[in-house]
Amino acid sequence: MAGDDWQDFAGSVEAESGRKPLPLPGDAALDQFEARTGFRLPDSYRSFIKTFGPGSLAYRFRITAPGDPKRGPRVDLDALRDDFVSVTSDGELEESYDDPERARRLVLFCLTTGEDFIGWDPREATDPGRHEYAVYEVPRGDDKLHRLAGTFREFVEDYCLGDLFLQTIGGEWDEDALGPRRVYTRA
Repeated sequence: MAGDDWQDFAGSVEAESGRKPLPLPGDAALDQFEARTGFRLPDSYRSFIKTFGPGSLAYRFRITAPGDPKRGPRVDLDALRDDFVSVTSDGELEESYDDPERARRLVLFCLTTGEDFIGWDPREATDPGRHEYAVYEVPRGDDKLHRLAGTFREFVEDYCLGDLFLQTIGGEWDEDALGPRRVYTRA
C-alpha cells in the first residue's frame, strides 16, 4: 500500500465496533492537537485515524485519537500522555530506562493490553515531508526502549500485524489465547 490510502487495509481486517462507536475525529480535532502541542501528526496516522477512529488493533494495541480527554487514556492522545506522566515520574524514568530523555519526549499514541506505552519520537523523523517518525515502545518490566518501526504505517502493518510482533512474543499467533489477529475494534 502506498501513501495514505488505508482502503486495502480496511478490506484485509475485520472491523468491529462497540455498542455506540465514538465519532471519527476530523481535521479540526487533529489540527487543534497539532496547534496546541506543536507536533505535526504523521500523515499516515492522520489518514488512519480519520478512517477507523480510535480503537483496538488485534485486541492488543489501543490506538488513541485527539479530541476527547474525558474518555480516558485508552481512547484519547492527551489522556494517554497524562496517564504516562502520572505513573512515571522523571525520577522513575531516570532509574528505569536506558534512554529516559527519549521516553520523556515521545508523543504517545498507543497503549497495549500489557500496559506498554507506544509513541513517536519527534526528533527521529524518518520522512520529514510526510511528518513520519520512528515508533518506540516504553515497556513495563524492561529497562530498554524498543524501536518498533520507522513510520506509523510500518507499525500497523509490519509490527502489529506482521512478523515483528510475533518475533517479540516468540512465535505464532494463538487465536485461542489471543483472539483473531486481523481485527480492528472501534472504540
